[in-house]
Amino acid sequence: MKNLIYTLAITFCLTLGLQAKIITVSNLGGANYTNLTDAYNAAIAGDTIYIEPTNFNHGNITSNKRLTWVGTGWNPATTNGYISIINSVFIESGADSSRFYGLFFNDYLSTDPATVPIGHLFIENCMFNNYIDLNDGPIINCVIRNTVFPRISSPNVYLYDADSIADRSNIIFISCYFNGHIEGYMNPFNLITLDHCIWAYNDFSRISNALVRNSVIYTGTSTVGGSNNLFFNNIFYYNTSLGVANSGSGNYFNTNPQMVNPGGNFYWSHLEDYHLQPGSAGINAAIDGSNIGIHGGSSNFSMSGEPLWIPIVRSLNFQGAPVPLVQPGDTLNITIEASRPQMD
Repeated sequence: MKNLIYTLAITFCLTLGLQAKIITVSNLGGANYTNLTDAYNAAIAGDTIYIEPTNFNHGNITSNKRLTWVGTGWNPATTNGYISIINSVFIESGADSSRFYGLFFNDYLSTDPATVPIGHLFIENCMFNNYIDLNDGPIINCVIRNTVFPRISSPNVYLYDADSIADRSNIIFISCYFNGHIEGYMNPFNLITLDHCIWAYNDFSRISNALVRNSVIYTGTSTVGGSNNLFFNNIFYYNTSLGVANSGSGNYFNTNPQMVNPGGNFYWSHLEDYHLQPGSAGINAAIDGSNIGIHGGSSNFSMSGEPLWIPIVRSLNFQGAPVPLVQPGDTLNITIEASRPQMD
C-alpha cells in the first residue's frame, strides 16, 4: 500500500510543484493519517489531502485554508469499487481557491465567508448526495464541473442571500447533472451560468438572470419558469416556449433529445447512458459545435467521476498466495495496474 501512496504522491508533486505537501488519509492505515481531522490540522495553505478509497465516511471538516482535496471518483473502474467519502465541508474565509476532485459528499459543501468574499472555488468530478450551499456571504468566481447532484425534488444548490452583484457573481456549472433544482429565490443578483448540463427535474421558477446554454432540460410545465434568464441552444423535452419573462435563441422545444438510455424517469443513474443517439437534434448543435448535453463541450464528463489529472490504480495484487507475512526490511512483491482516468 505504501508503494501505491508514494506513486500517487510523485504524480501530485509533478502537478502541484515541489513546495506543496501531499498528505494521505485512510482509516485502514498505511497512510500519513487515519482520520481526516488530523490530516487537515497538519496541512498548510497549498497542500493536497488525498483521501484513499475505503468506502468509509470521514465525517465533517471546517476549512479556512486553501487546500486541494482529492478522491477517486464516485464510480471508479477499479477491482474493489471503493470510493472516497467525506460527509461535509464547511468553507470559511481563508479557504478561497480551494479545489475538490473525485469526492463523494454524503451530505454537503457550505460556505460562510462573513464579509470577506470567497472566490475561485473549483469542484470537479464530485457527487453531492444533498447539496452545495453558496448562500452565506459574498461568493464569486466559482466553477463546478462534471459534478452530479442526485437529490430528487429538492434544492441541489442554494444561491439566494445576495445583496448586490458583488455578492454572487460568475458562478459557473459545466457538464453537471441536476436531479433537483437551484434555489435562487428569484434574487436578481445571482449571476450564474449553466453550460452543457442536464436538468432532470423541476423548472427554472426559482432563478433569475441565469445564462443557460447547450443543455438538456426535462421539466413538466409548458412554459419555462423564472425571469430575465437567457437560454441558447438548449433542448427542452416538455417546454413549448420560454414565456414572456425569459429570452434566447437556437432552442428546441417539445423535443426528445434521444439519449442512448436516459432511464424511464430521467433521474441520475451511473448505469444509464446520456450520450445522444445519431439523428438527435442535439448532435453538433451546441454553440461550440459539439453535442448538447453533458457529453458535449470539452470537459470530458465521465460516468466514473474519476479525477482527470491523475492515474487511476485499477488493481493491486500481492505476488504469491496466501499473502506472505513479512518482517521489517523484507521485500514484498506487489503488482500494480494503473491507467489514465476514464473520459468521455
